[in-house]
Amino acid sequence: MPANLICPKCDTEMREGFLTEAINCPLTFWVEGHPERGLFGRPSTSGTRWRVATYGCPKCGYLESYRTNETW
Repeated sequence: MPANLICPKCDTEMREGFLTEAINCPLTFWVEGHPERGLFGRPSTSGTRWRVATYGCPKCGYLESYRTNETW
């Protein structure tokens, strides 16, 4: 992952955080390939999942996400 990532919009150092999309799954994951329908029509996450780190600029609010090397 990038070290000392600088915001391309305002040149401020960005901070690492994460996006949360559901109460029962507090992290966002990246799965390679096309999504397939799983249980109750929700996307299946049967493939390898990598954690996503999101960097946010504390000044202008710009967000940028990267796939990490951490699998779950």
